[in-house]
Amino acid sequence: MKPLNKMKKSFRVANYTDFNKLQCNRLTNSSYKHVAFPLGCSRSEFQLNLDDREISLLNSKGEVIGFVRIKSIMHTHIYLDYFCINDPEACVAPLADLQNYLIKSYEINKFFIQLLDHEKLEQQTLKSNQYEREASLSKHVWLNDTYKDIYIYGSPLYV
Repeated sequence: MKPLNKMKKSFRVANYTDFNKLQCNRLTNSSYKHVAFPLGCSRSEFQLNLDDREISLLNSKGEVIGFVRIKSIMHTHIYLDYFCINDPEACVAPLADLQNYLIKSYEINKFFIQLLDHEKLEQQTLKSNQYEREASLSKHVWLNDTYKDIYIYGSPLYV
């Protein structure tokens, strides 16, 4: 895989300050799996867990507008986590750029992202990128003292 720092500037490997400066309370109630820092682990633990699978999506000014975590890479598909800070339409092109990069780098043909029902900003971005809800897992996640359903969205098949 080509280093991300040599790629287009619509995304890059995330760093600690991207999260440390974040002024968004939605992250703690999201399906985004790398939420240890907002949920209370120490800053040093969070820094130690950041790696090159954590991607920041950028707008044309180079500002962080969202996050993608590469959860797992299979032979034909990739599982991602996705979080939009506040503008789902601004995340459409950077997410597509990242997907195109991953398709070329890994020769995969599909992406999957899991979201909670209340994650409307993320759902809007996925809809704009032609994702469809393909499955649901009933009462799959414990969040705020109750079980929540998870919805699995799949990208178009790239063959």
